Amino acid sequence: MSGSLAAHYAPTTPLRLVAPAQLADVVDALQQAGRRCAVVCRSPLPQAVSPHALRKLPDDPRGYARALYRALRELDHSAADLIVVEDVPVTPSWAAVTDRLRRSAAGAQATGLRDG
Repeated sequence: MSGSLAAHYAPTTPLRLVAPAQLADVVDALQQAGRRCAVVCRSPLPQAVSPHALRKLPDDPRGYARALYRALRELDHSAADLIVVEDVPVTPSWAAVTDRLRRSAAGAQATGLRDG
């Protein structure tokens, strides 16, 4: 049963969850280090931050959940070195999305489940 697995759909590209307040700084630092990063976010990035690839997902749990795996698959094929995902709110309405992200990160040999 897929819901009981430790890893769900997981990109082959490493995936890192990052706190919303640190997203732009993390992406900028990775780019400064010469790493191509793809980003999944809900909030807009500053214009100065230009990731290798970007997927902006809906800011509601249902819409986000519907779009998540498609976005991860697309970014997994974008030749990025790392997929950086803006963490979602820690609320009951986002619990299923949080679970999916953790499983995807675990399966992608995550470089860190939560930063900051």
